[in-house]
Amino acid sequence: MEQRLEKERNKAKSITLKYQDNLLLAADSASSLTEIIRDISLPFCDLVEADGLALFTSGGQAQYGITPTSEVVKAIGDVLLAKSGDDIIDTDCLEDYGFNGTGCAGALVLRISDDSENFLIFFRQEAAISVNWAGAPKKEIVSNASGSRLRPRRSFRAYQEAVKGKSKPWETEVLISAREIRLALAKADAALFRRLTKNNERQRSIYIAELNHRVRNILSLIRSLSRQTLETSESLETYAIALEKRILALGAAHDLAASSVSASISLQSIFTAEARPYVEKDRQRLFLSGENYLILPDTAPLIALVVHELMTNCVKHGAYLTSSGKLYVNIRKKDGVVKIVWREQGGPTTLSPNRRGFGLGLIENAIPYELEGETRLDFQDKGLVATILLPETLFETSGETLASPTIREHAQGIDKPVLESANQADIRLPRTVLVVEDNMMVAIDMSDMLKSQGVEHVVTMPTTQMALRYLERSKPDYAVLDISLKEGNSFEIARRLQTLSVPFCFATGYEIENVDLDEFEGVDVLTKPVALEHLKTIISGP
Repeated sequence: MEQRLEKERNKAKSITLKYQDNLLLAADSASSLTEIIRDISLPFCDLVEADGLALFTSGGQAQYGITPTSEVVKAIGDVLLAKSGDDIIDTDCLEDYGFNGTGCAGALVLRISDDSENFLIFFRQEAAISVNWAGAPKKEIVSNASGSRLRPRRSFRAYQEAVKGKSKPWETEVLISAREIRLALAKADAALFRRLTKNNERQRSIYIAELNHRVRNILSLIRSLSRQTLETSESLETYAIALEKRILALGAAHDLAASSVSASISLQSIFTAEARPYVEKDRQRLFLSGENYLILPDTAPLIALVVHELMTNCVKHGAYLTSSGKLYVNIRKKDGVVKIVWREQGGPTTLSPNRRGFGLGLIENAIPYELEGETRLDFQDKGLVATILLPETLFETSGETLASPTIREHAQGIDKPVLESANQADIRLPRTVLVVEDNMMVAIDMSDMLKSQGVEHVVTMPTTQMALRYLERSKPDYAVLDISLKEGNSFEIARRLQTLSVPFCFATGYEIENVDLDEFEGVDVLTKPVALEHLKTIISGP
């Protein structure tokens, strides 16, 4: 008997060995155990003579052949594994465990992991089994003066009875094969876990390195902007204003990249974002024509900076210096080159400057240096004409025609117009402003901006608890709340301010669409980096 069992075990091992090799090979490229099991479901079912199988893991599920519903499968696995500490549990009658009408009668459960989250179940359908009895098993009950008695069977002729609600029993050799299958799955699951963990660590390292690279590039770019702006500024005040606007232009370009649904950013969005403060409600001043090409995100910040410098020059010296000035932008592609023509009309007569400042230097040199393109500036009597030539490999075709903005939209950040001096006297600024910000440098910058606009007292708090304690003893006139703080968010402070009837706004470095503010509908949101004009417009109220 022992030799026969050993022979059966060796046979089962030899068959499952090739499946184990396939499992381990698949674990080198598969993303989950369910992906592996789909390819070998039929051989496994044939090996254990099952009608179907179902695999349940913490990462998903897979079913093959004849099985109950996924909810019933999960319940069967939980119940059978809970009733036994064994790694393999079999039954030829699911009805004994309370599972009636499942479409299957027998189940063989394999525990793949110790926490019982991963398990495989083989199913067998009902099989009408005939049982031979030595005579009819049912005995007759008779009553007499002595009471009720069983009448002994009078014949031991063979008697057959059909047993329903059960499957064919799980044979010994099948259980041996099932044990080998379980070991193979456990090895594949462990190999898969090790590979995915290693890949995740590698991917995390790549993300950190890429983030570090991008942060260093941004810091280097800001340092360069700061130095070049300082060299061409006439005073500290003009330097601060010019540098702030250039940094905000970079922030706007990065916002466009982050909010883009596709992998690229439309040229139209860059031009309209820069021109929006000068596009009046009842009179159009920007005219776009041609095709709206999509530019790669890595290239967008540089293009946005060049467009910002063109727009700044247009406002200070060109068409937008007068109320009648207009700007025409045409974008076409020809012979593998995307051609952008910037044409100003209606402004003062333009003359070629004797000295090239940082802005013009950036316009003329950035495109050839970084994007292998070409920039030409032609200072005509009617206005500046700038021609930018870029390789078509930097773009994707959107299939859309450029449309000119006709309504002045008020969005976040740089697009808020500067208040006219005639209205300055009508502005009522709050006397005391509470700023909740966990970054000290940002809090100092916000405080300086508020004080520069006439706010008398600015109170800065880094945490929710400190802010709430302050509100217990004081009541500010206004509050600026950073949404994301180190210990959570500032919503508890916002609710307290609502109770005190203190107006407030939020500030965030995230995309507004990614922040759930349904509870605070109608509350203004400042996008970091915060533009001074936008901040002043919001805190001064309607």
